[in-house]
Amino acid sequence: MRISLIHNQASGRRVALASLHALIEREGHELVRVIEHSADASRVADPPAELVVAAGGDGTVADAIRVTAGSDVPLAVLPLGTANNNAFALGISGPIEDQVRSWHTAQARPFDIGLLQGAGIDKKFVEGV
Repeated sequence: MRISLIHNQASGRRVALASLHALIEREGHELVRVIEHSADASRVADPPAELVVAAGGDGTVADAIRVTAGSDVPLAVLPLGTANNNAFALGISGPIEDQVRSWHTAQARPFDIGLLQGAGIDKKFVEGV
């Protein structure tokens, strides 16, 4: 599977990009794009990506959710932060090696995010109201 990765190395577990790259390729996936700053994430779901992966904490995951919302490319979460509230809410847990291995057979599940509109604001939000 062709993976587009949003990675925050500064998140709680501080997993190095080289380690993630090796793990992703060892499990038979191809890393086609790496974004290390979520501000650059607007094109994360563009071809040839078949799966977007958010590897980081809640901020990284929320940014990835916002930019992939409405696209046809699914999102996988590798919870590498301290709290990992988004991953917990989605039922994502276990060793990251097992999670990466599961991408071959994982079933996409839809979920809702919020949209704040009014007074010149049009913003998608995740996790808190």
